[in-house]
Amino acid sequence: SGFGIQDSGDRLAAPRREAGTQRTITIPPSLLITALGQIEHIEQSVTMDANFTEAWALLSMQLSRLYVNGNRDPAVSRRAKEAMDRAVALSPDGARTRLAKARYLFLVAGESNNARMEMDQALRSSPNDAEVLAYAGTLDLDAGNLGTSLSNLERARASDPRSYNTLYALMQVYAFLGRQADAIAAGSAAVALAPGNMQPVEYLAMVHL
Repeated sequence: SGFGIQDSGDRLAAPRREAGTQRTITIPPSLLITALGQIEHIEQSVTMDANFTEAWALLSMQLSRLYVNGNRDPAVSRRAKEAMDRAVALSPDGARTRLAKARYLFLVAGESNNARMEMDQALRSSPNDAEVLAYAGTLDLDAGNLGTSLSNLERARASDPRSYNTLYALMQVYAFLGRQADAIAAGSAAVALAPGNMQPVEYLAMVHL
């Protein structure tokens, strides 16, 4: 079974709910404003260029994150799917398209197996892409595959050592593996990159216990 991880695909992420349960999530206002601002900017980009594949993919990813961390507004989930579908229509086999599809399936649709299949395809086409490796590692961690998760995340960190998402996921993997010093190092690096985000601070406190 999985480890009930915190989704490192998004700085706004909160602990995942167990099947059949409900959760209420409060997003720090500053992070919510940032997320909404990013979405508005991307919406403007796709309005100016309807064939901008990466913008459609990014829009879907940001909306999926907002949905899972916000009030689960059906309008947000619909727009996330519309953006994902547009990216698929423009570039069905692109790494960013598959990444967007995986995030939608995992965060919004709750289809973790299908999300994993999309990431497997993304890894085949872009085996050295740091973002692809990081999200694949996150899904591996959620499934309890610590060895594969660690391998993907450490490769992602080697490629992009300043990725908050990668560092935050690595902190969790190290903690589950009992590697406290490594967990603290990764968590401290995550805190340095996102000083306004209390999640890594709270997780570090648990690691220290």
